[in-house]
This record gives sequence, C-alpha cells and structure tokens, in this order.
Amino acid sequence: MENKYIWFKKNDDLNSADVVHQILVFGTLEDIAEMKSKIGAVKIRRIFLDQPKKIYTRPELNFVKNYLLKIDKKISIDKYLQYTPRDISGGKHVIQGEKI
Repeated sequence: MENKYIWFKKNDDLNSADVVHQILVFGTLEDIAEMKSKIGAVKIRRIFLDQPKKIYTRPELNFVKNYLLKIDKKISIDKYLQYTPRDISGGKHVIQGEKI
C-alpha cells in the first residue's frame, strides 16, 4: 500500500489507529480492501470503536460505520466528528446536578 494518506509517519503501520482512520477517511475503496486483507475487518472495527479519531464529517462517518464496517450499534458521534468540541474534562461536566 502506498503511503499517500499518512504524511506524519515514514511507514504505514496498519496497527496504528491514526493510519487506519486516515485510510478509512481518505483512502479509495481499493486501499480499504487492501487494508482489510492485511489486518482483517474485525481488527479494523475494533480500532474504529476503541480508538476513535475526530477526523470524520457526518457523511463520511455514516458511510464508514454503516456500509464499510457494518456496525449496527450506536456510537458517540462526538468522538468522531471533526467539528464537535473536545471534552477535556473526561465527561465530568455537571449541569444542574446531572452528568452530561
């Protein structure tokens, strides 16, 4: 696989969450198929769910989650969408006595 989507590393380590997400967002269908053949769909799903990256637009997230990875369960889209604010508190905000 060419290193055309990963500018921040010398090699494309497919075990890296950064690399997997970059390929899912910016790669061609052929690049994604090659990544699936090298590390497997289960590992890609696990990385996607366990190590989210805020680099997706809503249409990209919908396509990757529902069509490429076939994930049926609900996810917290705030962890994936690039234009949502980051939660630096670790989810410990309290408003009127409720945890948000």
